Amino acid sequence: MIYLVSPPRKAFPLEHVTVVSESLEQSLENSAQNITSSVITSQEMMPSQTLETITAPHPISPASSPISTEKTPSPLPRPAYQPKIINLTELTPATNYQKWKGKRTIDTLVLHTTEGSGNSARNSFLNPSHKYIAHYLVAENGEILQFAEENNVTSHCKDYNQRSIGIEFAGHYNQLITDAQVAAGAHLISSIKAKYDLPLEKIKPHSELDPSRRKDPGKANMDALLKAVKAYQTKEKK
Repeated sequence: MIYLVSPPRKAFPLEHVTVVSESLEQSLENSAQNITSSVITSQEMMPSQTLETITAPHPISPASSPISTEKTPSPLPRPAYQPKIINLTELTPATNYQKWKGKRTIDTLVLHTTEGSGNSARNSFLNPSHKYIAHYLVAENGEILQFAEENNVTSHCKDYNQRSIGIEFAGHYNQLITDAQVAAGAHLISSIKAKYDLPLEKIKPHSELDPSRRKDPGKANMDALLKAVKAYQTKEKK
């Protein structure tokens, strides 16, 4: 940068200003020629399509917001449905089931309704004088109570006790059980079915195996449970 300093109360010679102006103009002209020469040289060195390649693949208009490069986190998978299971096997009187020696062969799963409330069935199953119990009870709220180990024999279905597992649903054969019972029952049935490799046709209503005396769990309840089991298994495969 050039500074022009004038002595106090003394006029600056005009010819000096003219010389500085001509020198500055010549310097600017030389710089412009050097820049033009550099651009031409660079274009000659680059391939003919280089400019097209450099063009941004996704041009952003000044009015649009910048595109975020951060990945949106994937939603966490929903946990599998797990009904509440209460183990009461230690409270069940030994007189209410038969302890089996060795491993029992299970080929049938029998579904019942208690023909009363869940609390009533619970009290009966824990009563030493009550001889007829099932392995499981599904209460109205979907809670599952277990009264006997699956390898032990309970008296819940004539002629099938030694080869089956019994599940009681609180309710009546001629009334629909609750949605919570259907959901919990589907989970429990599917778990037992997979554990013993039982085909769907081996899930039996009590009424089919003892038709002269029993009507439980009722056609509507049986249909609802089997439909839920099929839906549950389809969901598990995905």
